[in-house]
Amino acid sequence: MAAVLVTVFAATLPLEASAGKRHKTHTPPAHKWEREPASFLSLPLGGALAQQRQCPSFKGGAAAATDAPAPCWQGESNVKRFYNLPSPGFAMDSVYAVMDQGRIGTVIVNGERAEYAAMKHYLIDHYGRPTQSTMTPMGQHGGMMLGVETLRWDGDTVAIRLEEIYNRVDMFRVVVLYKPSTLHTALLSD
Repeated sequence: MAAVLVTVFAATLPLEASAGKRHKTHTPPAHKWEREPASFLSLPLGGALAQQRQCPSFKGGAAAATDAPAPCWQGESNVKRFYNLPSPGFAMDSVYAVMDQGRIGTVIVNGERAEYAAMKHYLIDHYGRPTQSTMTPMGQHGGMMLGVETLRWDGDTVAIRLEEIYNRVDMFRVVVLYKPSTLHTALLSD
């Protein structure tokens, strides 16, 4: 019943409005991000798609199924959707790369909120503890304050943002930004 109330409450208010722009930040002592990645989910940050394959297609433009699907992408613009990437051990709804002058500038991963904890553990296991943690209050239920977590890793050339709830209450999002691709820095702003 409590989960239904939280879902209904959160669904009826925009995230920014329900949060009232109040953020409680739990920032660990300043530390340099030691495990800053050069790639994410096998996609080279700042790299070209030359090593990736465009997905074979059939009528309707959907990706063709094969016995052993290789990683591939589809997209005619600067936004490419990836299929068959190596699994981090849990399901992801979609993986997109936003290209900047022919190179991967941003990787965006969307997933179901049920997989949020798995993604959080994956990021911490692979890249270390976040450089910033923010809890945005959503409301109270039974005297307990409910909130939405946002984690950030910020390095010299890469930044990662994990949002517990994005767009809908049942969805999380990860944005991985290659900083020299300044075109996409707005995706990480608060």
